[in-house]
Amino acid sequence: MRQLSAAVAVWSAVLAVGCGPETDVEAPGESAGVESALRTVGPYRLINYRSDKCLEIPGNSAANGVQLDQWDCYATRKMNEDWYLDYVSNTQFRIRNRQTGKCLNVKGASRSSNTPIIQWDCGNYPNELFLLSRAIGNSPAGVYNIVSAMNLNTMDGQVLTVHGNSTARGAKIETFVVVTDALNQWFTLESAK
Repeated sequence: MRQLSAAVAVWSAVLAVGCGPETDVEAPGESAGVESALRTVGPYRLINYRSDKCLEIPGNSAANGVQLDQWDCYATRKMNEDWYLDYVSNTQFRIRNRQTGKCLNVKGASRSSNTPIIQWDCGNYPNELFLLSRAIGNSPAGVYNIVSAMNLNTMDGQVLTVHGNSTARGAKIETFVVVTDALNQWFTLESAK
């Protein structure tokens, strides 16, 4: 597996104390109707621990409703694999794509498993809020579940999951109830600067 970079170690500290480095970059896709972020960190690549592949927007599409998938992480830094975390509280954030400026979104605000994770114009929607939690099970440090904030008050927390436990290119990203030691639900963050 890919070694965690110093940036991920810093990010772990960010999670522990609730503050972190702000970016000085112009953030694409911000609109006046969106609640402003308390701070923005990134860009990062979100890498599935099992497949060692990056979360990406397929085909570099800028369309609303496109379901995310996983693909090889490119050394040349394709911006459709790069993500900002825009904090809206000390623990909750939007995950915004560097290329399109659109946010990860739980399709239709569904609380059910197997719901597609899509990109959509960023707004004040509860289905685009997430948090990081240390991965459930025997995970090493710096490995996280990406939890939908919509299910925080229920016992069926939904997390980002690679469909079918796949390691293949193009495997779709969806929600699923968190499962102990489910490597297809574990992600690391790597600096994409």
